[in-house]
Amino acid sequence: MEYILYISRFLYRIRWWLILGTVTITLLAYWLTRNLPRSYNVEATIYTGVVSGYSIEQTSNHVDWASTQNAIDNLLNIMRSESTLQRVSIRLWARNMIHGNLESDNEYIKASNYRWIYNHVKNSPRGKEILALIDKSSEDKTVENLNGFMRPTKDNYIYGLFYWTHPHYSYRALKNIHVLRKDASDLLNVSYGSDDPGIAYNTIQILMDEFVNEYRSIRYGETDKVIEYFKSELARIGKELNAEEDDLTDYNIEKRIINYYDETKEIAAINKEFELREQNVLLAYNSAKVMLQEIEKQMDENAKQLRNNLQFINKLKEAQILTAKISELETISSDKVDQQTIQKEKENLARVRAELSKISDIYITGKYTKEGVNRTTIIEQWLDLTLQYEKAQSDLNVVAQSRLELDDKYRFYAPVGSTIKRKERNINFVEQSYLSVQKSYHDALMRRKNLEMTSATIKVLNPPSFPISPLPTNRRNIVMAACIGSFLFILGFFLLVELLDRTLRDSIRARRLTGLKMLGAFPAPSSFKFRQYQQECEEIATRNLSSSVLRYFTERKSPDVPYIVNFVSSE
Repeated sequence: MEYILYISRFLYRIRWWLILGTVTITLLAYWLTRNLPRSYNVEATIYTGVVSGYSIEQTSNHVDWASTQNAIDNLLNIMRSESTLQRVSIRLWARNMIHGNLESDNEYIKASNYRWIYNHVKNSPRGKEILALIDKSSEDKTVENLNGFMRPTKDNYIYGLFYWTHPHYSYRALKNIHVLRKDASDLLNVSYGSDDPGIAYNTIQILMDEFVNEYRSIRYGETDKVIEYFKSELARIGKELNAEEDDLTDYNIEKRIINYYDETKEIAAINKEFELREQNVLLAYNSAKVMLQEIEKQMDENAKQLRNNLQFINKLKEAQILTAKISELETISSDKVDQQTIQKEKENLARVRAELSKISDIYITGKYTKEGVNRTTIIEQWLDLTLQYEKAQSDLNVVAQSRLELDDKYRFYAPVGSTIKRKERNINFVEQSYLSVQKSYHDALMRRKNLEMTSATIKVLNPPSFPISPLPTNRRNIVMAACIGSFLFILGFFLLVELLDRTLRDSIRARRLTGLKMLGAFPAPSSFKFRQYQQECEEIATRNLSSSVLRYFTERKSPDVPYIVNFVSSE
């Protein structure tokens, strides 16, 4: 109860400081915030299609949330990147300089802001040169001129416009653009606030265009380079493949090769048949030779002279020629015309054979030899064996010639085959490279088409709207904070003074500071308002103090020592 009384007295004593100080500071805060700048906020919503959009490369319905989050982060970072905001700053400044009006506000910029911007650039060191870059008829041309004028130096006005502290065009100001993803959806919410409604509106509008262009240039740029590389490689390898194939064709024409593998199979089959025929011919030759030698031993002198007869020799040669010709035709011919020729030659051979028989009959003197063998039979056998021998010898010559021709074919086709296989391997290698590059080229085209579809899905769902009313200011909060803050400050200040004050102002402070018991306290002189009650208060206080002191006047230490009472005055 005592402390409540103490606190009440403390608050009552500083009441005027609390009331007047708080009211004064509150009114001052209210007056200072009368021209508080108003902020205009502009919002837009972008649909990305990253999560739920269709993709050509998508092979299943499963959503890769890590890739999706990465794609969303890329979109956010592209929109807030320094390069994107720099292009926004330059285009925004160019648009304001083109459409700004010194006398009236419009949907691009307020007149007051335009006057400040215009005077600022006009009074700059190269102001006239910069104003000459403004093409009132084309915003794109103006932006192109400004980009050509901009240099990364501190004295360059356009460069400093973005990197200094301009309230509308600097990087510090444009970083206040907020880009947030709405929950786990495909939507991005973009918002920006400025004291100029036209600047806020055009900033978001330009950002939407620059963001889409920047995203497409980044994604298309890397894909277009890959497509260009694969396209050039495809043309180069295709040209190389055509050259290799033409070289193989020219080689086949040069070597008169129609189908190497079929022709070599045919040669192998001919070689197999030829080996069998060669064995048969050699066997027939050896047999005819041995049998001819045996029968010549049985022939008499008259029959032997037959071999020296010129007419007989001519006919025998004629028979040999026909036999050789028939043997050659039988070896290499198979069509109907050649079969007729063979038959005709066989008839000629039979005719010559008959003529040889007539000639041999002239040289036969007796019917039988001395051994009792019929001479006609011997001559006929000798003549048959001679013809067989000549035929076998002719066949052997034909086979030998065919062997040489067959060996020439093998010597011809062996290097041709290795060369053709080498060329075919090279063609196959180039063809595989061509197909591989073609697949990569197709994949790159599919990737680009997928990017086109992705970029097509990125669109402004809710375009920015021109703000017609500002956002509520914080003036009320500032005034309330000033009121509460001033009250607490004054209270705290006097409370600190109270704690540091060591004067014995009242009985409670005296008891707390001295740590001694008190019997009472004599009142201080009253203020002017209560001065007529001063005497009565003093009398009452005197009687109370006397009554309190007399309770202790009951015992002395000695008769000569008086009672002692200490009075302490704070006046």
